[in-house]
Amino acid sequence: MKKMYYYIIAFPVFLFMVLLYPVSAKAAFVSPFAVTIGGVEYILSEDGKTGAAHARIDTVRGENLPSELYIPDKVEYNGKKYQVKSFSWGEMDDYFIDRDDPEYYLVENGYTSLWKKTITIPDKEHSYHACLEKITFAKGVHVEGPVYGYDKLKKVVFENPKNMINALYSKCPKLKRLYLPDSIRPSAIDISNCPSLQVAIDKNNKKLKVIGKDIYSKDGKILYIVVNGKKTYRVRKGVTIVASKALWGNETIENLYLSDEMFTGAWVGAMPNLKKIRFGKNTKYFDWSDLDHAVPIKRLDFPKKTREFRVLFRNVRPGAVKKVYVRAESLKEKVWWVKMPLGTIPEDITFYVKNKKVKRQLRDMYGFQGKIIIKKKMKRYDKLK
Repeated sequence: MKKMYYYIIAFPVFLFMVLLYPVSAKAAFVSPFAVTIGGVEYILSEDGKTGAAHARIDTVRGENLPSELYIPDKVEYNGKKYQVKSFSWGEMDDYFIDRDDPEYYLVENGYTSLWKKTITIPDKEHSYHACLEKITFAKGVHVEGPVYGYDKLKKVVFENPKNMINALYSKCPKLKRLYLPDSIRPSAIDISNCPSLQVAIDKNNKKLKVIGKDIYSKDGKILYIVVNGKKTYRVRKGVTIVASKALWGNETIENLYLSDEMFTGAWVGAMPNLKKIRFGKNTKYFDWSDLDHAVPIKRLDFPKKTREFRVLFRNVRPGAVKKVYVRAESLKEKVWWVKMPLGTIPEDITFYVKNKKVKRQLRDMYGFQGKIIIKKKMKRYDKLK
């Protein structure tokens, strides 16, 4: 009877300890929570004795936000120190076309994001987008994310430049200088519409260099980024490739001249002011997808060597093009790339061709059912302005 009494007493105590254990264990871990310190929002997390912080400012709103910020490597909250490991300018999905978006494209040796054509910043007048002029990052704070629409931002300073994970800048009109470390790669850079910006790249970077204001491959043959451009922009002699995001969304360029060393065109999507493009005289093929997203070009002229038309994306929206002049005597019959499916070229476009053969090829090979006019005498391509 006495032994049974011990069991009766011991069992509830044991059960209580079992139920208490997960509560005690859980109490050692605190879910991440947000606090604002010195005008910066920090996401704090802790597990036992360690503490980490992630900083951001895109969510902060206020009446009198500071014009200068310093992001430290440590912050203190409620008597506990947290190491600031990272800073994000914003969520990629808010500024870039998402992979799940039907407008997402396969470019540049794999998937890459492109700036959205339309971006809205909620309550911008009470955000850092409207007032931030300078921001400095302490050593050890890894920085990434899109820097978009910071109207007064002039300086971005890294105490350790290698902490720059990517350089994604657009529509920062007063930003003066940006230093890119030797570790940064072409895929981590997307800079556009920053008219005051001068980029510098560490001389030890093995893939990139700056020529003028723009970013090129080390050998100068690939144009990776046009930081801003001019109304009339001429791609440098010797450039053989214009990368897919080099011109995307550029709002300055109106007349684009490609180099004669290029054997194809360039992706000029979402360029709202582009009125003219002159292809290099050695252009061998043209991808209709280059004009996607309603570029306002009304006329296309191709040199004699352009004998092949391709399409990378099925749902192409070529914008305002109404006239296309093809100077080739014949088109290439065996096309290794994707042929343009029936209906890819809008039928309200008029093609001007040299002879009946090219007319037949446009009908048979590309399924074009619109108007085709034979124009034996066309202005020489090298005489076009």
